[in-house]
Amino acid sequence: LDVCARWTSILVVFTLIIVSAAPGHAAAQDILFQAEPVQRPDSVILQSRHLSIERDSLGGDLLLTDNSRATQNNLQVTVDNLTIEAGSTYTLTGGSVLHVTGNLVIRENSTLRVESIDNSSQVGGEWVGVGGTIVAGNVSVEAGSQITADGLGYMGVSNAPGNGPGRGTGYGAGGGYGGPGGAGYYGAPGGDAYGSAPEPLLLGSAGAGGAYYWGIGGDGGGAIRLVVTDTLILGGEIRANGEIGAGVSGGGSGGSLWVEATNLAGSGRFIANGAEGLGGNGGGGGGRIAVYTHNRASFTGFASSTTLGGAGGDPGQPGTVGFFDQSIPDLGLSVYTHYDLPAESQLIFGQVTVAHTGTLTLGGASHLRIADSLII
Repeated sequence: LDVCARWTSILVVFTLIIVSAAPGHAAAQDILFQAEPVQRPDSVILQSRHLSIERDSLGGDLLLTDNSRATQNNLQVTVDNLTIEAGSTYTLTGGSVLHVTGNLVIRENSTLRVESIDNSSQVGGEWVGVGGTIVAGNVSVEAGSQITADGLGYMGVSNAPGNGPGRGTGYGAGGGYGGPGGAGYYGAPGGDAYGSAPEPLLLGSAGAGGAYYWGIGGDGGGAIRLVVTDTLILGGEIRANGEIGAGVSGGGSGGSLWVEATNLAGSGRFIANGAEGLGGNGGGGGGRIAVYTHNRASFTGFASSTTLGGAGGDPGQPGTVGFFDQSIPDLGLSVYTHYDLPAESQLIFGQVTVAHTGTLTLGGASHLRIADSLII
């Protein structure tokens, strides 16, 4: 472990467990900053392949140049500024909240990975899996870097229906979420669509394992909640794709991306696609993406942001992608790919725009009121 620090402030509790050290460095034991007032680092550079945050932490600037993760779920991790670079990965454990009061920067082909919890079975007879939340002042995801929950939703199993409320129902069926999953090779129905299009928080569902060759269904995409109080510059990707399974199997559905940013800029994209079904089986349904902004004039990645259904003998159906303009009274909705309003919806928007690449579908018995203008 190499640590460079400038001591200027106060740290209340910060625990680091160093599992192993870099070659040529002695292994370290617990580094514990106790509750009594001590000086905390204003800037800390950490270079360690195994940095483990064991419990809630507070303060300091972190620059991560190697792989790091929290060891427990449901943490509240707070830092002043966080930079992830040099091809490294930081893993936020399921149910946790990462608070970055200043700038979160992900660059040089690096990754912020967001896990989930309660994704392998029901709890109390209910599907209650959750992903993770990131709250930051400013976020920059440079080209080649990503925030991802790919394959981190409900898990697939061998030779059986997967997990999740939209799991593939029989051999080889694709998982559903924003869109239904495709049918399995022998006709088993794909998983149903579920969840909220404007407030997507749920995990994507797994595809079903195949009847032969010990097929394991593909895992669903996870769930990312991102709140940026100032500016999100997206040059790379924010993603929650489903994953393909193993052997003969249905694909996992896409997961959830719920993003709020005052300003949105860049040429990157948001994606939550379903995965391919293998051996002629069903593809996973697309996930759900909702992006809320006040100013997005400098963003160009609208049409490339997708929730496609996965390919297969019976492809999964697309999910929902909505860009919402909070500067418009009663909210503006823009559709560049695909957005479904469920049956019997009662909705009011100030403005609705459907691009030439987009499809807006109203469910039966729905009532859509547009206070100002409809642009097609």
